[in-house]
Amino acid sequence: MFVESDERQQTPILPLEILAQIFEYLDDMNDLKNMTLVCKHWLRATQVLNKVLKSYKLTFRFITIDSTKQASLFTNSNRMFSNIYFENVKFSSIDPQFWGRWSDYITDVTFDYKYRTSGLPGGNFVKFLKYTPRIKTLSLICSMGLFDTYFEELTTQDKEIISANLKNVHELQLYLGDECLANLKFGTFLEQMTNLKNIDFDVHSKRTPISYQARHELFNFLRKYGSKIKGLHIDDCSRPLNQLMIGEIFTVEGMKLKALDIIINAAATKAFNDFLSIQSDLEYLTVSGPFSVTSTLPQMKKLKEISMSNGPALDGFKAFNNVEKLESLGIAGLEFYNEDGLDETFKMNENLKLKELYLIDATIDFGWRFVKRICECYKNIRLLNLDGALIDDVSLPYLFKLKKLQELKLSRTQISDRGFSGYVGRRKVKTPNGSAIVIERPSASISSLTELEVLNIDFCKRLGSHSFYRMKLPKLKHFSAAGTHINGIHMQSLQSNCPKIESLNLSHCKHLRENDILAVMTIKGLDTLELESCPYIDELCMEHIMSSPRLQTLNISKCTFDVKLVAQEMFSRMESLRRIILSKTRLYRCDYVES
Repeated sequence: MFVESDERQQTPILPLEILAQIFEYLDDMNDLKNMTLVCKHWLRATQVLNKVLKSYKLTFRFITIDSTKQASLFTNSNRMFSNIYFENVKFSSIDPQFWGRWSDYITDVTFDYKYRTSGLPGGNFVKFLKYTPRIKTLSLICSMGLFDTYFEELTTQDKEIISANLKNVHELQLYLGDECLANLKFGTFLEQMTNLKNIDFDVHSKRTPISYQARHELFNFLRKYGSKIKGLHIDDCSRPLNQLMIGEIFTVEGMKLKALDIIINAAATKAFNDFLSIQSDLEYLTVSGPFSVTSTLPQMKKLKEISMSNGPALDGFKAFNNVEKLESLGIAGLEFYNEDGLDETFKMNENLKLKELYLIDATIDFGWRFVKRICECYKNIRLLNLDGALIDDVSLPYLFKLKKLQELKLSRTQISDRGFSGYVGRRKVKTPNGSAIVIERPSASISSLTELEVLNIDFCKRLGSHSFYRMKLPKLKHFSAAGTHINGIHMQSLQSNCPKIESLNLSHCKHLRENDILAVMTIKGLDTLELESCPYIDELCMEHIMSSPRLQTLNISKCTFDVKLVAQEMFSRMESLRRIILSKTRLYRCDYVES
């Protein structure tokens, strides 16, 4: 459900009183699935997301939390929220009366500052937890150091209240980015969580290798909480972990993981295989590097998701046939060591539980027999990613028979209009009188995928106007056509044939000019637009973009026009705009306009 006014110029946004009445009415709607609200003051960027087990998630993104404005929307509503998500929010003040109403219902809290800017999160960041006596799950995404800092600045009374609430936390997610690792130190607040049962531990160093001091802190943490850690994800500048780190991680006592994401090299293969052999509870495995697939997978009976890259050549799909609970399979750089023997090599058994299949940058040929076999064995998949695959127009129509497919990615492939839009096959058939006639049989096309919601055809340069005009996908929401020949003249048919588009990626489309951008902005439901590396974006283009009544996210990085010059005007005029993504920074609404 999306609430907006039809008379956009006279009444561009609904007043708070009307929204409050809507909330009061929705209290009686048990089948509410999804609702997005955009209102005039503090809730500009707030979403009421999916209903899960009668619990509702309230998300605040890129705004300022102030004292009493938020209360006005919920004055007449009995709706309670158990899951509160703060993403790049500035805490100007905390209203005890407002948050106190939900204190007995809030069980999940997330503080997400992965893309934090100066001035965030504000001095009242930690004080929010005073009003969460029932909290069970706490997620600190790039905010652990901030949490430590502001916790120490609290009064003794506030510390006691928050410490008592933290004792109720059973699930903790820690995500440590570059800024966290620069001066890593695990503060005393962790010791307040005396009833912790599960920890999901993510370490992602993107700019510089993990320092010796940070490694020391990490290993101390792993040794102390090893038995509670159920998820472990370590990325050290996308490099294999060195032998010292491998030795420390794989020898932590009592660690029984449910999820593992790691990069290794050949020297660590044996130690990694030995480690996997005792991880019988593992459900999600992501590995970059060589390891023994055939000897380790049979021992992990609970495995649901496998993602592999930079591994050895495989004996077809034989190793995955006996993974009974497998729902998602991802292989980057897929290679078979006996490709010539087709039937023997591909060794693929039916798996009706598989919902996601990623075969990215595969070195094998996706001939029609192979593609047909995939569609027969994995007929229930919802997501198929064949980015960079060696697939042609003859094989492509077989994919279009996957009627349950909701997401399809075909970027950097050599597909053309003939396969994408459906070609007409001809054959001669004899009639009873002995003469021959030509029968035309149209093949399946992209429009056959009536359930498709996500389509990625980035850098498919052989696709032309014929494909863009004839593509009819009634449920398509996210369309990525970066680096293609799509332009403004295709927007009208895109709007009519794909009426539900919300997100459009036209990055690296070097030919886009003012008229093209004007046409793009006619797509009524557009809330996300990506124009990275589009060289002709200028002030006139930005004027057309500012006319959008719903745009929330704009990516205009690596463009010659300096968006910072008009950022203040954009956030002032575009009441729905949350953020602008530039090459080296992000501009957020809360930095320019009072929420």
